[in-house]
Amino acid sequence: MTTDGRWGRRALSAAALVAAFAVAMVVLSPSRPGPEGAAAPTRLSPAEEYAQAALQLMQERALLVDEATWPGVVRKTMAAVHTARSPAQTYPALGTALAQAAGPAGMLIPPEDAHAPEVAEPVDVRTSGGVGRVTVPAIGEMRTNDASARAAAVADRVGMARNRTTCGWLVDLRDTASQTDWGAIAGLEPLLRPGWVFGFRDRNDREYRVSVAMGSVFVDGRPLATSGRSGTRNERPVAVLQSARTAGAGEALALAFKQEDQHRVRTFGEDTSGQPLLESFPLSDGARLVLPTHRLVDVAGHTYPKGVPPTVRTDAPERMALDWLHQQCR
Repeated sequence: MTTDGRWGRRALSAAALVAAFAVAMVVLSPSRPGPEGAAAPTRLSPAEEYAQAALQLMQERALLVDEATWPGVVRKTMAAVHTARSPAQTYPALGTALAQAAGPAGMLIPPEDAHAPEVAEPVDVRTSGGVGRVTVPAIGEMRTNDASARAAAVADRVGMARNRTTCGWLVDLRDTASQTDWGAIAGLEPLLRPGWVFGFRDRNDREYRVSVAMGSVFVDGRPLATSGRSGTRNERPVAVLQSARTAGAGEALALAFKQEDQHRVRTFGEDTSGQPLLESFPLSDGARLVLPTHRLVDVAGHTYPKGVPPTVRTDAPERMALDWLHQQCR
């Protein structure tokens, strides 16, 4: 769910990969003295294997891992779980490692709290006074095959409101905090300019381009959701509402809109959250490991750790946005 705009560092060399794998095997495979006093590999317990897998996920994906200190974190964690007899008994030690790898955003969610993907609340589209109002709700994790169905529903609602939208569109992202909502982004594609709209960057400076076109959203050219609709592109003004609660997909949409022509699109409110993108990874006992994995970047490669600033900073974003839209009608 990303310098700048450069793609030369997309892959490590084969030699670097081999070296990294070798280091990881040394760090994550503890050895104990054999009969002759020489170090010999010892078979890990199921609980130790569980901890090892979680640590490997953190090492590979977590945004804040410090390569210089991480081997020490791994050794300390594996020593702490040596007597563990179940995955649950490794949680305290893994939580300490998680703080080093992910900061306060990282979470280890026990199986009893790791809920299944939910039915997403629909994007609300309605019109009043010539303004088409789009409200994108925060949603939980969605099933992958639901994203295109969501995109089609959003596109249909936007299409039905188009004829009554004579002044422009108001897109409310103030409470949009879903980590990913590819369906909403694809469904709102007619309101965005086609092409590359934002991206993500991981800890190793690999960037992923997100683009929209023909009712679809793509990451590095791979479609993640499609509405199946390719209607007329919007030419009306668009006002976007954002807040400090705007995160994840909401923040990405705010950035995508902000990069358009400010004569046609303006954003109103305060800086967005600036939080990195979070991803959830299943563990073998049903728990989930939540890690910050990418930072949001614009088409020039700039990151926004303090949030995406609005075009118009205001404590009354809705009033100012509506005033601006109505001025475009005259």
